[in-house]
Amino acid sequence: MQITASQLPILTSTQLTQPAKDATAVDLPDTLSPALVSVTTETNSPATLVNLSGFKDASDLYEQPKLVDMVQMSSTQDKTKTATTLSQALAADAANLRKNKSPFTPSNFLSQIGSLSRETNTYKNSAFSYQLASTKANDKLKLSFADTGGKPQETVTLRVRTKDGDTIDIKIQHSKSATGDNLEFSFDVTGKLSETEQDALEKLANKFGQVADDFFRIGTTELHGLKEFDQANLKDFQIEFSKPKGDSYTTMNYNFSVDEQTQTQHLSAKDSDGYSFDITANLQDLLGDANPSFNQSLENYLAIIRKTLNQHQPAQAEHSNTASMRFILDGLTSMLSPNGKQKEALAGSSTDKALAAFDTGLPDFTAVINAPLYVYRDLQHSLELPESMSLKLEQRTERQVQKDGTLLVKQVNSFERQSRQIEAIPGADKPDFIFGNFNYKTVHEKQETSRILSLGKNEINNLITEHTGSVETTLESYRNFKSQGIQKEEHQDYKINQLVDERAKYKQLKQNLDSLKALQDSHKQLFF
Repeated sequence: MQITASQLPILTSTQLTQPAKDATAVDLPDTLSPALVSVTTETNSPATLVNLSGFKDASDLYEQPKLVDMVQMSSTQDKTKTATTLSQALAADAANLRKNKSPFTPSNFLSQIGSLSRETNTYKNSAFSYQLASTKANDKLKLSFADTGGKPQETVTLRVRTKDGDTIDIKIQHSKSATGDNLEFSFDVTGKLSETEQDALEKLANKFGQVADDFFRIGTTELHGLKEFDQANLKDFQIEFSKPKGDSYTTMNYNFSVDEQTQTQHLSAKDSDGYSFDITANLQDLLGDANPSFNQSLENYLAIIRKTLNQHQPAQAEHSNTASMRFILDGLTSMLSPNGKQKEALAGSSTDKALAAFDTGLPDFTAVINAPLYVYRDLQHSLELPESMSLKLEQRTERQVQKDGTLLVKQVNSFERQSRQIEAIPGADKPDFIFGNFNYKTVHEKQETSRILSLGKNEINNLITEHTGSVETTLESYRNFKSQGIQKEEHQDYKINQLVDERAKYKQLKQNLDSLKALQDSHKQLFF
């Protein structure tokens, strides 16, 4: 079929792709696919021929308009320097995300929070990056941003509350649709921030920019301490990261708060693989300032975490828990690290020296760590075997002054773990789920070290150290999906020693015992 328009202007192929300003635009009907339409201009004829044909001859008859990159902002009302900078960053990042030139980088926006908070209490803008035919590039195209959002890809949400009750809400989200990429940033303050609160927010937001970048770059992240959280001005924060994983999303979050009434701080978190921890730590050290024993004492607990997670490798998991182990170790270290200045070892009065030598250097705390729950189900054989792990770590300290002036200090360090797991039978590399040959193992382990220090006015009266431990293990063997019976095993450990007994031994050898060193050695190895 041939359609002839006898009075249309004659256009060259160059004019079709780059129309002159005074030319009359001729748009193809929206219902026609450009791939199926070709236009031929005959320079010796006053007519333009429009040929409706298939793919075969299209490239010979019509040069498609070039596509140009376009970015449209939902708002152009920026009135401050930082707001203008943020809008420019939105436009640039949206374009780069569409072209896959750079990854999602939240630090580009979180690093501006401090400056933004000094200029305004609210900001919201988004940039939509898309491509448009060059023939329409000069048209006044108005997009409906309600239609350009698309499916959320990467998201960061952050809420910070100040001690005065002000709330700061921040959100950064990248969405993708069939027509382009949308990048949105919003900032809203409920209340009025003081200058010191703005400074505290800036420091914390800068830190989270780096934390967020790590998550979207490698899928996990660590806090590396909480020194950027200004407890004099801030009360708590909640931050969450999310990105696509197949048809769903993988997320990671941290929640931190300080309770001045109970003099505790609390951190809970969950990583992208489902491992979580919940830690509460005292803000005050009952035995004085933090001391150099901290690193050695903390290592006792970190070693337990490493050992537990190395032993717990669920058969149903699709990956190892190495990254999750780092996430948990970082969380505990961040919460227990001393924020104040460490005092010199064995400084002060004789009582201070004894307490410094006796103390682990850790604040009293409780930490609960959980692995994700996996369930192996075989409906044909009516089997349902859960794989799980929980680990509880704790330190608690008590002190009491007797009527005669004797000071008694008791410090208890403990852990308890429970694990259920499917394992390979001896001689096999991994569980056999095809023919149903594997072992199902459950473990319940507890250890506790209790140390009681007795101090007179000018001397160390005694130190009683008591270790207790128990392990209960059950092993159920399956062959051809049928249980072959359960084996149980129990083991207990107990050990006690006293400083007065050690002194007596040294006295018989006509030697003097260094009591302060004995106190220090008492917590070098807290567990068996």
